[in-house]
Amino acid sequence: MTIALVTGASSGIGYEIAIILASKGYDLVITARNSKSLADLKAYLESTYGVSVWSIPADLSQPTAAQNIYTGVQKNNLEIDILVNNAGFGVQGHFESAALKQYEEMISVNIMAVVQLTHLFLPGMKVRQSGKILNVASLAAFQPGPNFSVYFASKSFVLSFSEALYVEAKPSGIVVCALCPGFTQSRFFEKADVVDVGKIIPIPTAKQVATYGVKKLLDGKAVAIYGIFNRVIATLSQLLPRKWTRYTAKWFNNFFFRSK
Repeated sequence: MTIALVTGASSGIGYEIAIILASKGYDLVITARNSKSLADLKAYLESTYGVSVWSIPADLSQPTAAQNIYTGVQKNNLEIDILVNNAGFGVQGHFESAALKQYEEMISVNIMAVVQLTHLFLPGMKVRQSGKILNVASLAAFQPGPNFSVYFASKSFVLSFSEALYVEAKPSGIVVCALCPGFTQSRFFEKADVVDVGKIIPIPTAKQVATYGVKKLLDGKAVAIYGIFNRVIATLSQLLPRKWTRYTAKWFNNFFFRSK
């Protein structure tokens, strides 16, 4: 029995990753805050693909959530072969315009939960000398992001953390991959107060990004950036002087996202 754990599985990229892995024969542990959506997904995956699915509702902004997920996995005597740290969200606007609690919750979900779940499940993978971890970062990880300052910084952490672990874990037969989507048709995109980007650049679906991310993970890649446009942006962000990248990012965010 090969089992994958997917956080943020109730919608968007996480939802599509769960479906893709189920279609490949993986049993699944799915987790998100919305227990009704998880129950619906569990029923769909089991009836459509004949896999076993365990649903563990959890709010990863809470300090005990990661441990509760791990405990739930242990109680069912499961071994996680693929860990997908997908859950995450962003806060838009000038830094001081949002409540501190929002930033604390974002850091908990985008950073702490990724570290905690990886720290809990990686040792078992090392014992078995096999395993895969897919951390969903963002194109935002490659530069600072005025008007999304904490979100961009959190995704930079995920990218750096993933690349470091890729090197550490590779001798143990473990692959760690950072998936870095740009604009994607997902709940994050729908909630943002954003101009009609689709009229300017093609916007991939969550399914397209998820398919690409799973493929690159299974291929053993360290970083997966979907789309030529996004790969160009990521490359330029690393080649241009930092002064240019931070002001270019400010212009980009002001152009595509309405200020708050």
